[in-house]
Amino acid sequence: MRVLETRAKLVLVPFAVALLNACGPSDHNTGGITAGSTVYDYTDYGHNYANKVFSVTGTSYDTMVHVFTRTPGIVSYSRIESYLGTVIRDRNFYLDTSGTTLALYLREHKDVNGNITDSYTFSPGVPLAATTMVIGDPITTTIAINLNGIFVESFTSTITLLAIENVIVPYGSFSDCLKIRRDDGINTRFGGQRTVTSWRCSGYGVVKTTFEYPSQPTITRQLTSATI
Repeated sequence: MRVLETRAKLVLVPFAVALLNACGPSDHNTGGITAGSTVYDYTDYGHNYANKVFSVTGTSYDTMVHVFTRTPGIVSYSRIESYLGTVIRDRNFYLDTSGTTLALYLREHKDVNGNITDSYTFSPGVPLAATTMVIGDPITTTIAINLNGIFVESFTSTITLLAIENVIVPYGSFSDCLKIRRDDGINTRFGGQRTVTSWRCSGYGVVKTTFEYPSQPTITRQLTSATI
């Protein structure tokens, strides 16, 4: 649970504690999973924030704002990347939450006026997490990328729950978080091969993410503020 420093943030503690206690990991046998292995469900590590702000290092921008919208089975968010207050990139992301995998199925790019210029759809969606994760067991998916409705290429993406661990970011300290690595295969649309590691914490969702590319600096995003 996060260490909260201010009176305003203290009101979040009962909510987060209740969520953690009510939705902890369970021991059961799911298809392909060894009996007795602890199965972790990503839905136990979500959040109800309207927006989250991240600091960013290792790239040409320094601040990232996520603004969320939720409908049944879908979480969508806008992601605005800025440098010293000037918007550099504006994107929309749509995640399917209705199945056993949290999956990105649509990504929209905007111009400086906020108009959508390109729509990337993924079939099936790019896996970000799953309801049946076991530490060390990879989940691999082959994904087709379509740009504005036209197929462009396929790649493989593998998610692996690496550990349950604590993490410290500018917003505070978190305990017992899911550390999930995603290995994306070669593709030409999103920077080629990369490894994405995220820390997903109960009551707060993702609080830290790193992006590693061959022969390029590592990009790190860390939660700095959040608003319900």
